[in-house]
This record gives sequence, C-alpha cells and structure tokens, in this order.
Amino acid sequence: FSLRVETVEMLGAEHLIHGSVAGHDAIVRTGPHDNPPHGAVLEIGLAPHSAHWFDASTGQRISAAGA
Repeated sequence: FSLRVETVEMLGAEHLIHGSVAGHDAIVRTGPHDNPPHGAVLEIGLAPHSAHWFDASTGQRISAAGA
C-alpha cells in the first residue's frame, strides 16, 4: 500500500504515522527511528493478523470473526 503522511506522533518508544491510503485514514505504528516528513509517500505492508479494522459508520472495532 502507498501511505501519504499527514502527521507523526512521537510517543517515545514508538511513533504513530497518520496518513491516508487510497483516500482512507490509516495509522501505522513504528519504532522511534521512523520520522517521515509531511507529504511523504511510504510503501507499507501489513500482516493481516496484526491489523485492527474499524467500521467506518460506527467507529467500532471489527473482530477477526466478523471481518
């Protein structure tokens, strides 16, 4: 996936990179060494068992059984 960076939250031991993938909001948790600039495009991958999915209309997390 290509993620366009909007902001980076520096939380000490980890960073949360906020951005968009194909027009959808996304947050990527990384180590403290990642600090991409606003507007950068990152190529990311994910392990499906490690991802958290949310219903866009309710904001509720979708369980693995319901995905």
